[in-house]
Amino acid sequence: ATNEAGETATETVLIQIEADSSNSAPFLVNTDDVQGVSGRPLQLQLESIDVEGDAVRYFARAVGDIPYDVVVDQLSGEVVVTPPRDFVGDLSLQVSVAAADPANRVDRFDRQVITVRVDPLGDFDGNGVVDTADVDILCTAVTNRSDDLNFDLDHNGVVDFDDVDYMLGPILNT
Repeated sequence: ATNEAGETATETVLIQIEADSSNSAPFLVNTDDVQGVSGRPLQLQLESIDVEGDAVRYFARAVGDIPYDVVVDQLSGEVVVTPPRDFVGDLSLQVSVAAADPANRVDRFDRQVITVRVDPLGDFDGNGVVDTADVDILCTAVTNRSDDLNFDLDHNGVVDFDDVDYMLGPILNT
């Protein structure tokens, strides 16, 4: 370093670098809340980072008083949530990641709680209610012979006028 008078000074510093001997836990990449439909499976993909590149395992479970199905592939992080039929509202899903090796798993879970917003079956415009706009959207899908099974309300594997009948009957009670 040089001061204003032009004088210089130097200092020698000894730095010792050692290898990191600790194995840090993996952590989840933040997962946004998700939106699904009553009675329909919803897939989401968990992602994580492990600084050392170690193998990880994923976990997921339903949280709260509403029972619903949760299936997780511990290796890939794919989670399938199936809200109850006729349920509308918010569900809480706890997801976590841990080291695959149990020796590295002592209190080393990273957890997040994801909100699963469940809309009614037939709410195609996502406004939270099934109304005439949704009937119009469904009729357009049927007329255009859509193969999008989100419009298959009666679960017969085909988008057809039976789905319109199902919307007008069991869903809208008209």
